[in-house]
Amino acid sequence: MKRFIIIIYLAACLTICGYAISPFEIEPQLKIDENGVTVFIASDMDLGRARLFWTAEKLPQSENPNLFPHYPFFVQSSALGKLHSLQLPFRSAKRDVFDADLPFDQLVRFRIDAIAKTKDSFMNLNSKEYRFKVIKRQDGKPAFGMIFSDAPSVAMTTQNSAFICWETNFPSKAIIEYGRKGKTKREIIESDAPVRRSLVNIEDLKPNTIYEYKIRCIDPKNNDEIISPIYTFRTAPKKGGAFRFAIMSNSRGNSRHPNPDFNINGVNAVMLNKLSTQAYAQGAEFIMFVGNLVAGYTDDPGSAYLQYKTWKEAVAPVHAHIPIFAAMGDHDATAPRPRRIPGKDDLFAEDVWRSALPMPSNGPTSGPGLPPYLGNVYYFTYGGAFFGVLNSAYYFVKQPTAREAGSAATIDEIQRKWFHSALESNKKAKLHFAFWNAPAFPCSLYYGNSLDRLPEVRDAVLNILDAYNVDVIFNGREHNYSRLLINESFKPGMKGGIWQINTGGAGAPPHPPNPEIPWARFINAFKSDYHWILCEVCGRNAHFWVFNENGRVIDEFKIKGKKK
Repeated sequence: MKRFIIIIYLAACLTICGYAISPFEIEPQLKIDENGVTVFIASDMDLGRARLFWTAEKLPQSENPNLFPHYPFFVQSSALGKLHSLQLPFRSAKRDVFDADLPFDQLVRFRIDAIAKTKDSFMNLNSKEYRFKVIKRQDGKPAFGMIFSDAPSVAMTTQNSAFICWETNFPSKAIIEYGRKGKTKREIIESDAPVRRSLVNIEDLKPNTIYEYKIRCIDPKNNDEIISPIYTFRTAPKKGGAFRFAIMSNSRGNSRHPNPDFNINGVNAVMLNKLSTQAYAQGAEFIMFVGNLVAGYTDDPGSAYLQYKTWKEAVAPVHAHIPIFAAMGDHDATAPRPRRIPGKDDLFAEDVWRSALPMPSNGPTSGPGLPPYLGNVYYFTYGGAFFGVLNSAYYFVKQPTAREAGSAATIDEIQRKWFHSALESNKKAKLHFAFWNAPAFPCSLYYGNSLDRLPEVRDAVLNILDAYNVDVIFNGREHNYSRLLINESFKPGMKGGIWQINTGGAGAPPHPPNPEIPWARFINAFKSDYHWILCEVCGRNAHFWVFNENGRVIDEFKIKGKKK
């Protein structure tokens, strides 16, 4: 039996979750006693009605749980007020078919909707799904049991290792069982001390091989445990080996859609889950997400973290098998908005991002008093290809006039110098891909409010990419798909050609084309559909398919990597 060191990657969560959340979001508090579980809902607004819909299922969960199940039971509170309490009894009165006894040793899943009274009208509030488990302690009293508060996910894979992360609601000791798929031999590794959140490196693996893994977490205090389903992951191929990856972005909520699940805590959970599931089904070994995961625009770190948690739950069935690498967008840069909290250390959006989303931490060092780059500016290689991620929203500033509304998108000098060095160190890669949120040449509503707002900075970035033969730039700020080639004909002085692909169709309201932009005639493809991109890499060759939400190919093209 092997021992491993559990790397604790989020100690800040407990502090972050202590802040108040937006009045438009619901985050209940739970209390248990001998009669059942009471769910408390507090709001800054008067709630005229609150309803709790719930269901229960046996453990362990299936490998692919339904994220939007039927909730056959409900309770409600109808009194007008800012605080509501809803009781889930162990022994229900069973007044009708919607009443049921709260079970022990099962996963209880519930959601809440409420009607809030505003100044002039009423509005509906809808929560994400929450979960708990009830057990009987050795003394016979009920208590909350062990569950995964963050489901197991694959943070990263290399040729010979895989990083797995998860969170439990109580400190727990973990046992991971893993082995090659189709083989009976299993390795068992376990932790030494109980922790809540963990990032574990499984080593000594074979390249381009599918492994199965299962996690068992034990609560030593209550002698309770939770066991995950059996998941799989694939290690990276050797340099030059074939692989597939997906690209998508902009899953922030669509408040214009009649389905409330299109805007849960600032996330279009329906479309995000649908597109990521399609990507995994098509063989993507990881997903590149190019910003605007959430709606942001909150002053509360707790609200920001709730948005990211909602995002992670929407991709959880896929993330349990493949990594998802993300770049920050302008909406993410407002989660939370920059401010000083009295009595607290400064907490930037990049801090919340890093605490919620474990990403590679090989980026540059930031200046004194500035947000960190770690976890939002980074690179990695996979199968001989280079993947570089930059933060075009690092200096997000809301402009003062309607004409200038938006962000001062830029790639600052520290990032440019770091990226130059990263490309120099990886100049022999067979393909080079760059990812950041705001396009160099926007094709829709953000014309004049992307990198084109500061042409000298945009050109400085392009000159670096051109010098190192970067093949494709992926952006995602505009809510559509567009493709154009930045070459000598388009921009004099370019020695090579770089494709700019905007892929902002993972849930945000679609943007139309802008026929007035100066480079409209250079746009090779444009679609306002919800969509995602699949890329198949083989050596220096890359084949791209763009799928809409219904699985139809709306664009297809191939590239051959430049000679390095």
